[in-house]
Amino acid sequence: MFVHILRWLTYPSTAAPQAAALMRRFAMAPSSARHWLRRILMVAALPVGLGVVLVPSASASTQQWGQQGDIPVPGRYLPGSGKVDLAVWRPGNGVWYVRNPATGAVRTQQWGQNGDIPVPGDYNGDGRTDFAVWRPGDGLWYVMDSVTGAVRPPTQWGQNGDVPVPGQYDEWTGDDFTVWRPQTGTWYVMGSSQFGTRTATKWGAAGDIPSAARFNCYTSGLAVWRPSTGTWYVLGLSPTQWGQQGDVPVAADYTGANEAEFAVWRPGTGTWVVLDTPRGCIN
Repeated sequence: MFVHILRWLTYPSTAAPQAAALMRRFAMAPSSARHWLRRILMVAALPVGLGVVLVPSASASTQQWGQQGDIPVPGRYLPGSGKVDLAVWRPGNGVWYVRNPATGAVRTQQWGQNGDIPVPGDYNGDGRTDFAVWRPGDGLWYVMDSVTGAVRPPTQWGQNGDVPVPGQYDEWTGDDFTVWRPQTGTWYVMGSSQFGTRTATKWGAAGDIPSAARFNCYTSGLAVWRPSTGTWYVLGLSPTQWGQQGDVPVAADYTGANEAEFAVWRPGTGTWVVLDTPRGCIN
């Protein structure tokens, strides 16, 4: 067992609440983004508009991308290096600002409106992140193909109060429309395959934070983190205590092992704490 502790950029204590909220967005990044974020931790749009790329080594680099109030939406939108792009979504105008850190290529795309929740993901299985938002008022998902610009008909899935957690929950290619209902702890998954399989599974309780990390090899697992005890509950695994009250869950595949590691981000110190315990893929 190895424990990786990564020190993050120091920032004023007054920024902690906003940074914590942004980390929750990052924790629910789409599977396409998590796949390419195996060895890189990426955060954008802190109160000073600073995008920080952290590598688990002695080296680090910073790139400015975003401004106060933006929501980080890392993903693989642009062709080129095959690496994750720096991207933010601006609630005020619904515009996505994407920059490839390797090539410098920039793209802006208006998609969504104030009040929407950005839910980028690879919804068609082409390996590229699509622009997508979920509208809490009516539970509609709006998806635009980032390659062709084709717009998928709005899909109703979920209701006001749900938490959108898109991910690849089945064996079919492409992310699934998925919401978690805090009141009942139920996951509602609409499969992305041609069969459109729909499932409802109770996992978690009120107060938990859902995670769409890929605990099950190449597919997302039903998982929640319980702030009161710092315990991770993953369907098919034994409960694991990792983290403490006040932390933000950020499970992802940080080691390139094709399975997510339990990880938390500590707002008070800006520290990422990753538990690297190889489990072997769950088939």
